[in-house]
Amino acid sequence: MWSDWQWMSVAEAEGLGSQQRDWLLDQGSLTRRLKRHSKHFRVKLQSLTQIELNARQQAWLSLPALVSERTVLLEADDKTCIYARSLFVSQQGFTSLGEQPLGERLFADDGWTRGDILLAQVEGSALGLAAQTLWARCSDFRAPGQSPVWVMEVFLPAVFDL
Repeated sequence: MWSDWQWMSVAEAEGLGSQQRDWLLDQGSLTRRLKRHSKHFRVKLQSLTQIELNARQQAWLSLPALVSERTVLLEADDKTCIYARSLFVSQQGFTSLGEQPLGERLFADDGWTRGDILLAQVEGSALGLAAQTLWARCSDFRAPGQSPVWVMEVFLPAVFDL
């Protein structure tokens, strides 16, 4: 699971090119940015399941044992640019999103704020993608009285061509 990856702070990340840094460290809505850089944007829902977190994951993520995990691909101009996973408590209403972007909901509501961005280098093969090293980021979104929503995004090579 992605919570087991070697996440690092932005200051610890080495080898980030300026274009990668520009995309990975953007605090705004990734959905909005992809739409701005393309003519056609699409969310492809891959899975929506209930998963059980172990005690270490619960402590790290500040989530209960049973959460919803949503996996999507974000496409721009028919090119897959982002592999994304999110974790959230089912009662937060995000299970009904289907192929609507989670980011639009989080950034449309002023109550949600993004936490620190963490970075990791991951092997695409671990995600069923081409065998290459990819950059990923994760951050939590918090709102008063809500459990956090965790979003992890793996940046595929096509995103840097936009």
